[in-house]
Amino acid sequence: GRRGSASSGGPHGAPRSGSWLHGALEVLGGLDSQRAPGGGGRREGGRGVFVRRGPGAVSLPVGTLLLEEHPLVLRRDLHQLEEHLLTLSHTSEMPPSEFQSCQKQASPKEAEDALLGMYAGPGLQDAPLQRRVRGIISHNMHEADGLPRNGRPPARGPVGLWPTASLFNHNFGRPNVGRAFVPGEHVMQIRAIRRLEPGEELMDNYIDLRCSYEERLRAMRAQHGLSEPRDGLDAPPELLAEALRATRRARSLLEAGEADKAFSSLCPLREELAEMQPGGSQDAARPPLRDPALADFFEAFAEVAVAAGGLAETGLKSGLTRAFELVRGREPFSYLSAMLSSRAALMAVRLAREEEARQASDVQQSSAALSAARSSAQEWLDTARLHWKVVFGGAAPGVSFEAHNDEAASLLAGPAPDQPAREDWLAWLESEPALPGEPPEEPPVGRSTAMAATAEEEPAAPPEPRGGRPPRREEVTRCMSETDAAWTLFD
Repeated sequence: GRRGSASSGGPHGAPRSGSWLHGALEVLGGLDSQRAPGGGGRREGGRGVFVRRGPGAVSLPVGTLLLEEHPLVLRRDLHQLEEHLLTLSHTSEMPPSEFQSCQKQASPKEAEDALLGMYAGPGLQDAPLQRRVRGIISHNMHEADGLPRNGRPPARGPVGLWPTASLFNHNFGRPNVGRAFVPGEHVMQIRAIRRLEPGEELMDNYIDLRCSYEERLRAMRAQHGLSEPRDGLDAPPELLAEALRATRRARSLLEAGEADKAFSSLCPLREELAEMQPGGSQDAARPPLRDPALADFFEAFAEVAVAAGGLAETGLKSGLTRAFELVRGREPFSYLSAMLSSRAALMAVRLAREEEARQASDVQQSSAALSAARSSAQEWLDTARLHWKVVFGGAAPGVSFEAHNDEAASLLAGPAPDQPAREDWLAWLESEPALPGEPPEEPPVGRSTAMAATAEEEPAAPPEPRGGRPPRREEVTRCMSETDAAWTLFD
């Protein structure tokens, strides 16, 4: 997996001066580690990051910042990264000055040791330098994804190496941490997406959580030499293939300007899948479909519903809501859950503002419809801001939910036609979502002093959302820590 195999700093390979690791964590060798359930990626003798045990050990709540690290080396794309490092490796020693621009706080020797101490693959630690470098890139490179903008993915980011982050091993089935990058500086931040207990290993998911079993098996074998087990969320391959064909056809029709045909083409399969979802009318002997690989189909359904005109509410309830539920099947908080909930919040706010405009022009309109639309918008906003805070932090300048969701913020702040701005919308802009046991204050980017851990009681998880809505406000304020409902499928 993505981990070093030689010391790159203090005891047990502790982080160098280019990174900051939470004081409640430690790096342990292979004999100290245990394989995590649900598809852990570890080879014998490898290292991992663990929550410290022993006297004074603490649990770390959801949302806690665990690692902050500058990139060791960064290039525009994988080709340039390989070309750059392979050119350097033609010499017997890697010129350390090449790394100083990114690892601002690392000494030249630390930077060189960090690169060559990263895991290169089985039997490659003593291989010729160029072969080792190829292995290091393959096993450890990350793409520095930007933050979503108004619920949409950004342009692809640069590619680089973050040595301390490479110590976090892989788990697709039940990861407990997620990573994000500070815009502009490409500083990696890793946060807890589940409550972490003393002795627990921190596990990251290396690949897209929407990958089917076959896709992730190919990817992990090719890049990391690891196999991937199936789990109780994997849908039948033939069903995923049918959903993929339907999604591609609908998007082709949409690009051709035939939104109505695109919508009609997806409806039969959507209805079939709805019967297989929790609460549907599927065969009681067959477990409901929860595979995150189906999320893309429901995203496409939402897109074509909006484009078809007058079907935005259908797109929200039957498309984005279901996609959001699916991506949370293995990871309660993730880049995708933050992005999809932000997009759903924007759609819900638009629907609420449209309903306000209808009420303003027709006093005979039912107030119940307006109340329901406002309630849905507020619930989605609360949910989106919670996921944003857990995954991205949101405290640093340029990282806040409002800064990256300006369309929703503008709709909230501005009045509907012929109406004053609503006080409760404006109050939302100044509120802060609560987390499961508020994490300690985050350090400024690049700080390398230890952070004290807290162990606050985490509230019980609310029920999984149903009926086209996120958890209600009172559930969100209980922090929506995580639900273990889906994990009964593993038992």
